[in-house]
Amino acid sequence: MIGAGAKVLGPITIKAGARIGSNAVVVSDVTKDATVVGIPARAVKETKKGTTFRPYAVGKDEDDPMVKSIQALINKVAKQEREIEALTKKKDKPKKAPPKST
Repeated sequence: MIGAGAKVLGPITIKAGARIGSNAVVVSDVTKDATVVGIPARAVKETKKGTTFRPYAVGKDEDDPMVKSIQALINKVAKQEREIEALTKKKDKPKKAPPKST
């Protein structure tokens, strides 16, 4: 797997199961099942067996920043729609006639 924006420079061999992080610059061969990141790309030590590689820097317990932005916009639009509805109801509400003086 090659993450977004990664550059592979020159006649490089990338072995099976290798993972290249986003924006890494690969200047040497990547060994089997290795994970490389950085500029220049360097192999990182795996801390846990069976962990899922996330090439776009979004961790398991994190939300995608784009999803957060879109959700914030959805919430803002929903709030504006409620405000518009309240103002429309207020505008359309029949006005009370002034009390008659006797």
